[in-house]
Amino acid sequence: MTKKVCSICGKEYEFVPHTGGHVIFCNACVKRVLDQLNKHEEIVKNGGMFTHCVVCGKPIKNPNPQRKACSSRCGETIGKIRRTEYGRQHPRKSTQTKKKPIKKDLHDNSRLDEKARAANKMGLSYGEYVALMRR
Repeated sequence: MTKKVCSICGKEYEFVPHTGGHVIFCNACVKRVLDQLNKHEEIVKNGGMFTHCVVCGKPIKNPNPQRKACSSRCGETIGKIRRTEYGRQHPRKSTQTKKKPIKKDLHDNSRLDEKARAANKMGLSYGEYVALMRR
């Protein structure tokens, strides 16, 4: 575990690698923002508007039902938190499946092999042998 600084509140937190995305926010801020987003959805469903940013709490200029953030930076923060949480809740399935090794038969008796062996016995290349047989 390593210590990181939350980009929202500025407090240090313990970072656990491989927890679903590149985490740059402390768990308390993530929980608070997600709770605020859920609250925003409820208010909008009931016909109201959210007048404060769900990330920093500043008033939103020109509020409308769709707006959740006061600036593009806070909007990007919301997106990062949502993507990180989605990654935690829906871990990736391995796209690489183990392929069965192809068994090569060392004694494959195809026509090509027979012709190559015959050409070798005669001291010719395969191409020369095939040309000779076509005459």
